[in-house]
Amino acid sequence: MLQHNAIITRYRSSLILHTIAALLCCVTLPGVAAETPLKVYSELEEADNFPENSDVAVPIGPGFTITTAVLAEAGYTADVRVVPWPRVVHSLDTEQNVLAFSMTRTPEREDRYHWIGLIRPISFKLWTLAELAGELPDTLEEAKHLRVSAIRDDVVENYLIGKGFNNRVYLSENANVITMLRRGRIDILPYIESGMASFLARKNEPPGTLVPIIDLEEISTGHYIVMSKQSDPELVRLLQDSYQALVERGEFDELIDLEQD
Repeated sequence: MLQHNAIITRYRSSLILHTIAALLCCVTLPGVAAETPLKVYSELEEADNFPENSDVAVPIGPGFTITTAVLAEAGYTADVRVVPWPRVVHSLDTEQNVLAFSMTRTPEREDRYHWIGLIRPISFKLWTLAELAGELPDTLEEAKHLRVSAIRDDVVENYLIGKGFNNRVYLSENANVITMLRRGRIDILPYIESGMASFLARKNEPPGTLVPIIDLEEISTGHYIVMSKQSDPELVRLLQDSYQALVERGEFDELIDLEQD
């Protein structure tokens, strides 16, 4: 498998996080577990808004781009639909042959999943409206009393719970989070720095609407493609090898460059 630390260093300043959706796809692969479907999931934050006259969210972003390239390298095709992140985690924890993205890599999760490959490095921060930034604390300890948006089973939720943030406002995804900030329903929200520009653009908000006030360095690692621990070992190795093949041929770089254009 790719030594992800080297890639994190290389791409830390350049990879872009798009908001993307939970994927569910059933696929079959000739020669490896051909009778067993593979489910592929990711989160609502990695889906575009519902297109006009459609009830199906459109997958976007580097997680979707890299994952579908890995599947194609392995001989897969996929039907894609969107589901919430708690369902992604539940499926990973309870089912075999489940592929998911984008999963933040932490020590607590290291032995919980099979790690297929890095999508991009990430930098989590706590954000607020620009006009409120000067009024709010700039350390975790001082910010514990603030109302913070949270998504269940998310790495940030677990981290903030551990830091004593008890005033959490739960959302299924961040679609209305700016409105909630303006109406005073929350004070801060966690988000990845590299994805903020595209998030604001999708919400038709000008750059600088939200500003970071606190770094969450302990969970600023990387987003990965993962598989459920109970998956077929041959299938896991195949997808890891397919990811590595993209990297070695330079196609990983090309796909990321396309995401930045």
